[in-house]
Amino acid sequence: MKNPALLLHALWAIAFGVLLYLHLSFKREVVEQQQALGKAAAAGAGIVYVNFDTLITKYTYYNDLKGEMESKRSRLEADLQARAQSFQQDVQLYQQQGQTMTDQQRAATEQKLGERQQALRAYSEQQQSKLAEEEGRRTEEFQKRIAAYLKSHNTHGQLQFVLAQGRGSNLLFGNDSLNITREVLNGLNQEYEASKKKK
Repeated sequence: MKNPALLLHALWAIAFGVLLYLHLSFKREVVEQQQALGKAAAAGAGIVYVNFDTLITKYTYYNDLKGEMESKRSRLEADLQARAQSFQQDVQLYQQQGQTMTDQQRAATEQKLGERQQALRAYSEQQQSKLAEEEGRRTEEFQKRIAAYLKSHNTHGQLQFVLAQGRGSNLLFGNDSLNITREVLNGLNQEYEASKKKK
């Protein structure tokens, strides 16, 4: 009976050791990221930069978000195309049968088709507007995630400014010693993967 208990205690000790190692190694990664940010900040008197184009292409959260939005856009386009195709079929049917209709039937059918066309146009504009609003909210959330990460890892106040370099930015040149893109990207991806595992 002592051997199973001893074995169980040994397994618990091993499991505890593994958990402790994982916890400490994660803490070490966070400390290393903070130190890297601190070194870059010290070199530039607290002014550093990130390459925003790199964040967009390599940040897993952004890529997942982009895929989700592209999927929604594709579904919307398919929905709109199906509605337009149905409308077009009704127009063709009217054109085929229009000569056999009375003037009153033709006028009523044309009015219904006109109303459907307007409703289809309004629906299309409304859905595209909703999608654009959602994309705007998601882009804002993406930027907030980056800002929150930078704030949370600026525990010692070593960063005064974090500039964004990339297409359309006003930062034309930055010394590579002030570039913290890799550290930020690694930290953001680690946080995102950890948050996905919690769900």
